[in-house]
Amino acid sequence: MARSTYSISEQETPIYTFTLKDENGSVVPGSSLNSVTLTFYAVHSGAIINSRNGQNVLNANNVTISEQGVVTWTLQLNDVKIVDDTQLTETHRALFLFTWGSNRCKPHELDVVISNLAKLA
Repeated sequence: MARSTYSISEQETPIYTFTLKDENGSVVPGSSLNSVTLTFYAVHSGAIINSRNGQNVLNANNVTISEQGVVTWTLQLNDVKIVDDTQLTETHRALFLFTWGSNRCKPHELDVVISNLAKLA
């Protein structure tokens, strides 16, 4: 599984989107999903970010999935807070886990690299 990287500044609340596709490259429609969870943590410490530890995000908790398989995550201020203020940048890793049908599952990983504004001043 390839992991995407997304670079932002602390206090920035971006919208991250991608299209969910199965192993054959076919779009997975939102209505076919049984569950979607999100775990989000600081890579260097393992600290869970914004209570997102296996959190239900099936059209909930700032994540939507369309019938065209477009996943949209609107990050919140608590998602982009620096955990270790001594770092110039900090990487937070997101793991989405999608399940559908009978025993179909696909992960999607994302590294959010956050620039520490206090260190840039």
